[in-house]
Amino acid sequence: MKLKAVLNRGCTPEVTAMLESPEFWQAIRDDVLCHLGAHDFGPAAAYLQACDFAVGGSKPMCEVRLTGVSVTTGRSTQNFEDALAALERVYADALRPHFTPEEPIQLLVSVMLDQKPFGRESALLERPAVYICTPPPPPEVGC
Repeated sequence: MKLKAVLNRGCTPEVTAMLESPEFWQAIRDDVLCHLGAHDFGPAAAYLQACDFAVGGSKPMCEVRLTGVSVTTGRSTQNFEDALAALERVYADALRPHFTPEEPIQLLVSVMLDQKPFGRESALLERPAVYICTPPPPPEVGC
């Protein structure tokens, strides 16, 4: 499994360093990969790739993909949904302190499976894009 984030140049070097840190990878292992039954794996079986950067755009963005996830008899469709929700939560919690209501970051997360899981029409699981910032703004701001 490969985890990779794409940021735009509007993100600071501190944000990039944080998302590439061993501590962040440990949070992913503890809070996301556990939903997939991945507890003990070698360095080629699951890894965090350095962030890529999108060209253009002035508004902060972070698009996250967990790829190379196998559909197996030991993983239910709910396991994939739980991993997707946890992935969004871990990234949102990490990004939140770095962005304000005046300039939030848009976060989009997805999990790409090697085949469609039971009861699904697609091997791509994704959540709607959300805006992340701190402090949490009033609901009408939409962050």
